[in-house]
Amino acid sequence: MAANPVIGIAQTIAIEAGKQVAKKGSEKYALNLLHDVIEIIGEQATTIFGDESFRYRCEHWIYAVELTEILYHFSPVQQSALGKALKIVTALSMRSEYDRIFIYHCMAQGKSAQPERFENDFFSQEDKQRVVNKLSTFVENSVIQKGNEQAEKKLIGWRRKIESRFGIKIQLKIDSNDADYLRTNLCSGSPEKKIKPFLARYILSIMEQGETPQFIYTDIRFAESIETEASIRVLENSRLWLIGSNKRLILLAVDKENKILQVWNYNAEHKEQLSLERINRVVADDCRVTGGVWQEAVDTEKALEFIIEGRNIASYDNYFQVLDGFKRILS
Repeated sequence: MAANPVIGIAQTIAIEAGKQVAKKGSEKYALNLLHDVIEIIGEQATTIFGDESFRYRCEHWIYAVELTEILYHFSPVQQSALGKALKIVTALSMRSEYDRIFIYHCMAQGKSAQPERFENDFFSQEDKQRVVNKLSTFVENSVIQKGNEQAEKKLIGWRRKIESRFGIKIQLKIDSNDADYLRTNLCSGSPEKKIKPFLARYILSIMEQGETPQFIYTDIRFAESIETEASIRVLENSRLWLIGSNKRLILLAVDKENKILQVWNYNAEHKEQLSLERINRVVADDCRVTGGVWQEAVDTEKALEFIIEGRNIASYDNYFQVLDGFKRILS
């Protein structure tokens, strides 16, 4: 029991609430009990916590804050997930029991603990990896349920943010689902359908509201007129991918370390110019693409121009049918 009796009571209530949440038929009782107690002392804990001069450089604190963020980001979560999170936080070693109460308060109220406010630069890479692994396990085992499409969509945003905060790529068991999901959304005429999970996940993450990926082209190179530009030369060892959706075209550059950059964009809603030109070749004809706008990754005043190589296994009309259809319908 904590030295402060109020905190001790709250800690005991949190433990009991965590137990009751896991029992069938007790969710409402447990949550109401936790809510009432935390509401009484939450403001006191929050006030003390609000002292900006008191920073927490502790692995358990960072873990608790990130755990709270999971519940907030994926809200509403199942009661079993909340119960498990409460038990985890109760077992952590905190520098101050008021910190624990603050976490209880956030969890009970469904609030964010604002993890971006706290630095983790005191972590070693091993420490970061350990925390990320525990968080990933909690998400996969307690939050993401099979067939819960809404939670899986939220996973993309959570993953992007936590990878940015920790500087570590997260590997999940469900990664293969991204590639499968993308493949099923691509139209039958898409030249490329076998996409690695990391790239599939990125493509899905950049889709806007109401936007769906429809086709993908590879075997792309920049035209000679711009390949000498400094910002283009930087990309010479990267592979180019053209992603077509129901709204726009996006040119991605992927390097050998799987770093992805958005190079170029054409958005039909912005009334931008787009030109497709057939280039006659001996074996298979290519397609020259011009128009659209450069993205921040490329710093040049020259107009975009890239070549999509044709394939000798298909005629020009068949191979570039989906790209031509995109231009005909949207541009």
